[in-house]
Amino acid sequence: MKNFFKDCTTLDQLKAEYRRLAKKHHPDVGGDTETMKEINRQYEAAFDRMNRRTATDGSSEQQTGETAADFIRVIDALIRLKGITVELCGSWIWISGDTRPVKDRLKEAGCRWASKKSMWYWRPADQTPVHRHRVASMDHIRSKYGSRIISGTGKRDCDLRTA
Repeated sequence: MKNFFKDCTTLDQLKAEYRRLAKKHHPDVGGDTETMKEINRQYEAAFDRMNRRTATDGSSEQQTGETAADFIRVIDALIRLKGITVELCGSWIWISGDTRPVKDRLKEAGCRWASKKSMWYWRPADQTPVHRHRVASMDHIRSKYGSRIISGTGKRDCDLRTA
């Protein structure tokens, strides 16, 4: 069986690659169920391995309290929505595009509305936003945490960070 995540060295890369593979292989978009099961199995194993390594190696990447299942659940919900753009910035997911028709589904997936950015977001439960007097722009967030955008076409539109 193919190793889908062999080139991923960070949690951010792993999540972005999972999102790309889900857009291509998910049964709801014409993919194969068995292939998607294998992708999920490999993602969970790689996620757990990388998250444990992050906790012990002193790397600058932050260990997360989120589980692979949390991320899979959110991506599974988002993959079915048309007209949105999904952007991975660090461990957060930002959603833009034509979100009004799907706002209830975004809420069900655990996403929240960021009114000052006019975007939806999902974050791991252990990652609370840092409140400061000024609001960080999306450009600032992208430059600090990196960004991978995947539109409804399933193709990576840009990769602003090479990890």
